[in-house]
Amino acid sequence: MNNKNLIYNLIGLLSISAVGGLLIINKTPAQSPNSQHNIHHPSAQVTPCQQGMMGEVDQHFITIMIPHHQQAVEMANLALTRAKHPEIKKLAQAITIDQCDLNEKMGF
Repeated sequence: MNNKNLIYNLIGLLSISAVGGLLIINKTPAQSPNSQHNIHHPSAQVTPCQQGMMGEVDQHFITIMIPHHQQAVEMANLALTRAKHPEIKKLAQAITIDQCDLNEKMGF
């Protein structure tokens, strides 16, 4: 793989991981506009059963993201040992720190 592809792959991986991390860290549940104030349409409100389902979905997402983050760390470690450009090594270090931090925040 040439260096240009490696750079694009690392940037893409970092971007995807950042978005995933933000989704996990943000604990505010998604709501439709004014759903708490919409007393005329009770179907717009979240029931306790639906809240439990969202917890399961969130847990599944976290479970599948852990190996994804670990793979990012492994790829970054390869970049650290093989890259010739300091920019790539700096990006690889940032990816390693961010991905390990995300896994730690997810409790694993």
